[in-house]
Amino acid sequence: MSYRPMKKHVLLLLGALCAQPLMAKDMATEQYNVSVARRQYSDSRTEYENINQLVEQQVQRVAEENARLGELRKQQKAARARLEKARALLDQQEKAFDQAWSARGN
Repeated sequence: MSYRPMKKHVLLLLGALCAQPLMAKDMATEQYNVSVARRQYSDSRTEYENINQLVEQQVQRVAEENARLGELRKQQKAARARLEKARALLDQQEKAFDQAWSARGN
């Protein structure tokens, strides 16, 4: 009976037994790395969704403010027209008063 084939089997068996703790350690490390990556992905996704929601809210506020600005500009234009009309009427009334005052003195 030769010890060489048996020696070969023993070495393979010892190699497999020694490698098993390394493989388990590698698997634990890989599992930890996956867990960390999942947590980072979840945190990043939550951050993105929160910022995305803030952006959408801001866009809505800007649209509402632009609509309000448009309404205020219409009001400004109407107020300016009333101001110019009132100024023209004031000028006309002052001119009539000045003429009446001048005519009274003659």
